[in-house]
Amino acid sequence: MKQLTKFTSFLTAAVFTFVSGQIVAQATSLSNLLDLVEQDRVAESEEYQARLSDFESKLRASKRYRYH
Repeated sequence: MKQLTKFTSFLTAAVFTFVSGQIVAQATSLSNLLDLVEQDRVAESEEYQARLSDFESKLRASKRYRYH
């Protein structure tokens, strides 16, 4: 179990480093880097809201199915 946790932590750090490097490589200035980070947060937020909405609708559907 400890090995799985260590591997998961390592993999998460590696992915985060890769993605961060990609964003920094696209930036031409600190201002541009800030813009790119803000855009990514907006995209994550919209994606999160879509996933949350989908989850909640499936949850409501399963509750209706269960009680009928």
